[in-house]
Parts: sequence; structure tokens; C-alpha cells
Amino acid sequence: MKKKTLIIILTVVVIYVAVCVAEFCYIFATQDDNTWNYLKEFFDWYFTLLF
Repeated sequence: MKKKTLIIILTVVVIYVAVCVAEFCYIFATQDDNTWNYLKEFFDWYFTLLF
């Protein structure tokens, strides 16, 4: 039971990391030199939305 749970948790973590890397690669490919500014604007918007 513990082994199966550990495998499921590790699978979810690996999928999450893969999606994050794919998102960052997509942003880098579309924004190129503007990647850092795009990420700063996104997180500014996100924090404004939350707070």
C-alpha cells in the first residue's frame, strides 16, 4: 500500500515538473528576450488579483 502511494505521489510530482518546464519553454519561445519582463508582469497581475 505504501509503495503504491509513493509511486502515485512521485508520478504526480514528475508530471507537475514536466508541465512547469514545458510552460517556461513555451514562454521563452514566444517571448524570447522579453521572458523575464513577461514573467514579472504576469506575477504582478497575479498578486494584484489575489491581494
